[in-house]
Amino acid sequence: DEQSGSIVADIFRDNYWLASDGSSSASILIDLGVATTLSKIDLYNATNTGYNDRGTSNFHIEVANSITGNSATTYLLVSGLTVASGTMAFATPGVAPTAQTFALSSGSTSYRYVRFVVDSSKNNNPALHELRLYGAGNGVGGSTVYSQNTVSLNHAITATNDAPNVSASQPSIVLLDYQFTRNWGVSESKIAITSTDVDSSPVFDNAFLTSNGWGSADNGITFTKNVTYGSVKLDTTASTLTYYLDQQSNLTSRLRQGQTVTETIPVQVTDGQLTALTNAVFTIDGQNDEPELYLVNNLVGAFEDIEYEITYANLTNKSQLADIDGFVTAFVVKNVTSGVLKIGANSQSATPWNATNNATISTGLNGYWTPALNANGTLGAFTVVVKDDGGLNSLNPLQVNVQVASVNDRPFVTAGATVSYTENAAATVIDAGITITDLD
Repeated sequence: DEQSGSIVADIFRDNYWLASDGSSSASILIDLGVATTLSKIDLYNATNTGYNDRGTSNFHIEVANSITGNSATTYLLVSGLTVASGTMAFATPGVAPTAQTFALSSGSTSYRYVRFVVDSSKNNNPALHELRLYGAGNGVGGSTVYSQNTVSLNHAITATNDAPNVSASQPSIVLLDYQFTRNWGVSESKIAITSTDVDSSPVFDNAFLTSNGWGSADNGITFTKNVTYGSVKLDTTASTLTYYLDQQSNLTSRLRQGQTVTETIPVQVTDGQLTALTNAVFTIDGQNDEPELYLVNNLVGAFEDIEYEITYANLTNKSQLADIDGFVTAFVVKNVTSGVLKIGANSQSATPWNATNNATISTGLNGYWTPALNANGTLGAFTVVVKDDGGLNSLNPLQVNVQVASVNDRPFVTAGATVSYTENAAATVIDAGITITDLD
């Protein structure tokens, strides 16, 4: 057809617009599928209840057995024959349309294609509510072709078992690797399992569960199973699957900041004959875990009263440290316990340790520590933590001890007060208390 607007419903079913507003004519082409002998057509004009501005007036009907073209606007009848024409009365708004019957003078010839053409319309707005085509009767005298009696057609329907259906919801929350610094992690998440069956009540498939590593300690009420990052529990009464994330597991701790993994848990239900399977999928997000500093052995090679260089490599070689989800990048000095500490690229540019903005010993930044005057032996120099590539520090500072070798100190001699002596006088004591000392 030449429909170009929407099909608008009115109170008497649908008004079928043949063309958009302002069209002087329009048509509908009908393919009956097989050639058919036609007798009449019933036409129902459009009521157009809302506006009373649309409807068909003059029309004609053509038939043929073949067409050309490939679209609604280009189809044409080949050797079309006009078998009816007439004028339709406009329908009354608010009143259900009634049939207006017109005979089709096709004789005994059968036709496959019928074209209804609007020649004029109300306000140039073609419309039609309904049309009904009638085939010619094949009975005696061309009258009714129906039998007088009706019969019942009985169908035997054999029931077959329908398979159950099962689905898994989204997890209640995303699981999260625990971080001590933030004191935050998510260790438990839940998924709802929904099962249906049109002809029975499905249950969880115990045989499937036990063959896939599940175990039950309460006669099948609940099932548990260890999985990659923790364990899962299936509650067959509540139809829920709960994931418990093992925050102490190395696999969990190795999840890095920004890393996301999923754990897929297959669950199967059965109606006793057929089964259905679904996958419950949990999501686990990683967080940066703090590095760990276990031990710092004594640093060696320092001398009394002499500045001692401490590099990142020195500290690393003397330390036992780890970062399960990354790597250590620096030592952070938390407190200077003796002597004087400077930090910098070299001794000349190094500046005094400052806990706020000059506390890091890393590649390219060294510590320069000078023990207290004349101090030697194993001395506690400062305490440190380690920092990882994600910016987190280890939790507990450890003491860095330095073995300081003694050096030979100069001896000291001191005398008493200055005295006066008179030439040729009696002898006078210069100093009765000269003191000689040596620190070592």
